[in-house]
Amino acid sequence: MPSAVRVVEETWDHRSIVRIVLDAPDKPVNLLTPDAVRDLGEILDRLFREPPSAIVLESAKPGVFIAGADIHVLADISGRAEAEQLARHGRDILWKFQTVRCPTFAAIAGAALGGGLEAALYCDYRIVSDHPKTRLGLPEVQLGIIPGFGGTQTLPRLIGLRPALDLILTGRQIDGRRAEKIGLADRCVPHDTFEDQVRLFVLTHPKKSRMPRHSAPFFLMRELVLALAKRGVLNKTHGQYPAPLRAIEAVRRGVGRPLSEGLRAETEQFAELPGTPECRNLIRTYFLMEKFKKLSLLPPGAPQIRMPENCAVIGAGTMGAGIAGHLASCGLKVRLKDVEAGFVQKGLRAIDRSVSGQLAKRRIRAEEARDRMARVAPALSYEPLRGAGIVIEAVLEDLALKRKVFDELEAAAPAGAILATNTSSLPISKMTDGRALRSRFVGLHFFNPVEKMPLVEVVVADETSDETRQFAVEFVKHIKKTPIVVRDRPGFLVNRILMPYLNEAVILLSEGCRIESIDAAGRAFGMPMGPLHLIDVVGLDVAEKVSQVLHAAYGERMSPCPLFERFRNEKRLGQKNAKGFYLYDGDKKYADRSIYAALPRDPGMAAVDLTDRLILSMVNEGARALGDGIVSDADTVDVGMLLGAGFPPFRGGLLRYADDRGVRTVVDRLNALADKFGGRFAPAPNLVELSLRGGRFHR
Repeated sequence: MPSAVRVVEETWDHRSIVRIVLDAPDKPVNLLTPDAVRDLGEILDRLFREPPSAIVLESAKPGVFIAGADIHVLADISGRAEAEQLARHGRDILWKFQTVRCPTFAAIAGAALGGGLEAALYCDYRIVSDHPKTRLGLPEVQLGIIPGFGGTQTLPRLIGLRPALDLILTGRQIDGRRAEKIGLADRCVPHDTFEDQVRLFVLTHPKKSRMPRHSAPFFLMRELVLALAKRGVLNKTHGQYPAPLRAIEAVRRGVGRPLSEGLRAETEQFAELPGTPECRNLIRTYFLMEKFKKLSLLPPGAPQIRMPENCAVIGAGTMGAGIAGHLASCGLKVRLKDVEAGFVQKGLRAIDRSVSGQLAKRRIRAEEARDRMARVAPALSYEPLRGAGIVIEAVLEDLALKRKVFDELEAAAPAGAILATNTSSLPISKMTDGRALRSRFVGLHFFNPVEKMPLVEVVVADETSDETRQFAVEFVKHIKKTPIVVRDRPGFLVNRILMPYLNEAVILLSEGCRIESIDAAGRAFGMPMGPLHLIDVVGLDVAEKVSQVLHAAYGERMSPCPLFERFRNEKRLGQKNAKGFYLYDGDKKYADRSIYAALPRDPGMAAVDLTDRLILSMVNEGARALGDGIVSDADTVDVGMLLGAGFPPFRGGLLRYADDRGVRTVVDRLNALADKFGGRFAPAPNLVELSLRGGRFHR
């Protein structure tokens, strides 16, 4: 098999230059696989004996330097000793970039992540391109591990303790300009002249006498910084992610000491993590996301579907403006239509605020901001929509209104255009019933806020043609979202599963449980926010309407808590009018204790009971949805809840959590809850059947 690493020997200005070029055969990215690390070690051993004038580490892959280590290898680690050996072997080879007797340079024009950045950190210098694909970071904590090739030690010594902790503990990636500003890169140069600039830089910079060292803070300041970092991690993760805490310990034991001691400390901390449940679930989650990013309904060998350049969005409210803005960010031209000019202008202003915010954070450049806004054009009639290849309806969640829109759209539909609805819960078959173009109808359920939420539910009705289904999935991938395919039933997948969780939170409140206790139980489990806070964000009116749709479809187990009606009468809408379960004052929120006046006294329910009532409501409905054939497999349920509802990644997914806890245990617990709190907790038939045969949702 061809090597992923090759050597190119050249003469630059009478100097012998060795370019070590990474170019994994038949792979889109370079990874530090065991074979690549071995080949790199053999090359560096030879150069140790006969050092050239300079060594340049670079990539032949456009947009990628080194994307990190091979995650498949990490997933197969069988124990602590193997993890320790893997880290030590890779670290010792990369360390040779620092100790070889000639200057070493990392020429980075693309993603330098994880082990790729760690390799670059051992080089004397790092020259980076200003290309948008140039991203530098240490994302290991997102996989439940820490940098294992020296990153927790070399990065603080290069850029200082605080900025290094920020990158290590968050997994955040930064661009070339930012890397230069914080000292991670020695030079950021224009991509158009990158090769010439690298050559000039190499010819004018000598070998450094030792690894760059940023002065460590004195002991008390160092301990204070680390203590604050630990507090921040615990506040955010509730201690459920061990990797950031291990990273802090590795930094603490290495900072201010010889690098060799720090590297040993890092290896010890790294070796404790690959076998943990959190790491295994996070790795599983990573592979699951990669699988669904590549999802396709196209038959093998079928040609790729041509994507439209022109789109249209009907409805310029929050969701319509969000969808239009996102489509524009993906390079598509968008017509944004509403019935009044004022509504369209409001939508355009919302898009402008979003674009301006990204510009202010330097996520995009001024020219890209101008281009995005130029791609969105207003429309008050259907005539300008005739050139659209896809039209997405995003009006209010009202069946009669949506049918009216599609009545008008069908009469003026562009030839061959796909007609989509962004409904969050209404069956699309009720919108398309009796229509001549129903085979071209599909649901594209985006989640709010559109620019941040990665999931889109592709909702297919019985009448939706195969061609329309195939197009919809490819279109979602084209606009950089992750698709899941769901059948056309009320609530689809995510909202159907999420609503029992939210409704149960309100039922708990009606029984006297405190707002803070209910939300704390959700957060302690790992949800990004408590269920009552989430209802405030969504809007109590929206949550009530969805609950009514699901109640009508699925019966008493989905019966909305009567408190919803009380809160509607009190005009509690949530964040949108600063009054919901919480009262809002700018960025601050306070539980509204006046709610308790008409409620029973706090029963003092144990946290485990709060958690089980909330979480097992979702597990039970997720099992029902799978049993009803809403989705094809348990993986789809897991991805939907991970990306659409913020289910904690370290738990691997909703049904993976049921597997890990034990399906029999889950059924027994649901039966106990049903006996005490009512039939809504009665376990789903397929969940009971699975438990009786000792099965699992996943192999």
